[in-house]
Amino acid sequence: MHIHLIAIMLLTTAGFSGPASAQTLDGIRKTTILEDPSDRKNIRGNASIAIVWGKQIKRPDRYRDFNKALLNLSNAMNMWTEVYTTGYTRLALESTDISLFPFVIITTGEKFELTFPEKKNLAAYLENGGFLFCDNVLGTRHSSPVEHSFKSLMRELFGDRITIDIIPDTHEIFHAFFDFEEGPPKVTLKENVIINRTQLQGVWFEERLIAIYSNLGYIVKWSESAENILPLKMGVNMLIFALTQDGESAGNE
Repeated sequence: MHIHLIAIMLLTTAGFSGPASAQTLDGIRKTTILEDPSDRKNIRGNASIAIVWGKQIKRPDRYRDFNKALLNLSNAMNMWTEVYTTGYTRLALESTDISLFPFVIITTGEKFELTFPEKKNLAAYLENGGFLFCDNVLGTRHSSPVEHSFKSLMRELFGDRITIDIIPDTHEIFHAFFDFEEGPPKVTLKENVIINRTQLQGVWFEERLIAIYSNLGYIVKWSESAENILPLKMGVNMLIFALTQDGESAGNE
């Protein structure tokens, strides 16, 4: 079995829905992810996820229940996998603690920019094995201000060392734990009406997938109490992929 060293923040999921300001990083310790090369679903250990904020990233007015989104994603990991997962909703992009999380999320509904310290910290995080999921909380069908900001940021940080493209339906991320033969699950209304068919976009740095961009508004679907199973399963796939893809992971020693 392969062993991946990552960071774990010890928070009880039962208390996760409390005020974000009450959460601390005092319980961080090193732990392991164990995976079976012969069975992708035979994986166990611990993981931590965080929503990260910059000084110029505006929090959406319509959707503020980020605690519930991470709680639901953590609970999905804990229910469907043996990777015990916890979350943290207020992590500053300029904080050195970002290196302790193998998977972080940026979410907003408007264009954004980062300060110089935030850019420097994020670039180092991604180069050293971290994984970023950027989600347009509004679920825009096509190109959005969030998408423009994200792509501009990635190109500013890495120049021609990266490739940004649609993640093909055959990519490993769609089979990391659950199987999605037709790519990412579409966002639907309660009446099962498809409202968004856009594909996920990936950022490859020296052949390693370091970030995913979504116009699908998954963070909103994760926060809901119904019609959220497929988006949550896709979230599980993204996290499992981030923990097990070849190369160093954030938090490794």
